[in-house]
Amino acid sequence: MVMSRLLSVMGTAARLEAQRPGAAMVTTGRLLAQRN
Repeated sequence: MVMSRLLSVMGTAARLEAQRPGAAMVTTGRLLAQRN
């Protein structure tokens, strides 16, 4: 269940990255901050 959520977040981040370079890093950082 965690992996599927991670994959969906990565897919969303990839779409954001296509629109705004650097957005994926912000999204990933936010996700990691939530998990800790």
